[in-house]
Amino acid sequence: MNEIKIKTSKTARVYLTNEITKNTKEVVISCHGYAQLGKFFIKKFEGISNEHRTVIVPEALNKFYWNGMNGRVVASWMTKDDRESEIEDYINYLNQVYEMIKEKNKNVKIIAFGFSQGSSTISRWISQKNYKIDCERLILWSGSFPMDVLEENIFKTIPFQYLFGNEDEYYSKVKIIELESTLNKKDIHPDFIEFNGGHKIYEEPLQKLFSQI
Repeated sequence: MNEIKIKTSKTARVYLTNEITKNTKEVVISCHGYAQLGKFFIKKFEGISNEHRTVIVPEALNKFYWNGMNGRVVASWMTKDDRESEIEDYINYLNQVYEMIKEKNKNVKIIAFGFSQGSSTISRWISQKNYKIDCERLILWSGSFPMDVLEENIFKTIPFQYLFGNEDEYYSKVKIIELESTLNKKDIHPDFIEFNGGHKIYEEPLQKLFSQI
């Protein structure tokens, strides 16, 4: 059996809390988690959106039925199958989102935000070598840090917050301590912030975070 690969275009959905204007100072590019959709995920950010801050949620390119053929439709950023191609595809997609933002207002500050599976997605995007991204801050929420970009210098210099719930079923306190140790050995020092709750985004810690940065 022979396998070949071809490049093709695909229509993606991108959601905004509000329009980017000349008054916009900050844009948060937020990547959702596994088995979510952008139109629902963006609702979590309505409370931090205002005249000067827009939140943009690019929806992952891979959609599937969550529960058989009649279940709700959800999306995923990648799987282990043809992993490198899927990473390349979503990085190119996020580059297009970034270019769209800069076309609307070239002076806005960019904050990269990833939840759950979106944490690895957004981290790989800001650490790419062949495309320049002016990113002011990285926020990872209840997600893993991708070890394949551990050596990239951007993580040593960019302001970096890592939030996790004390009842998260995927990331225990022990795992967080192990991750912190791994990152510190590479001279990467995020601000680890613990909140009360599980594997989801809560309004109160989100509001608190954006009031302080």
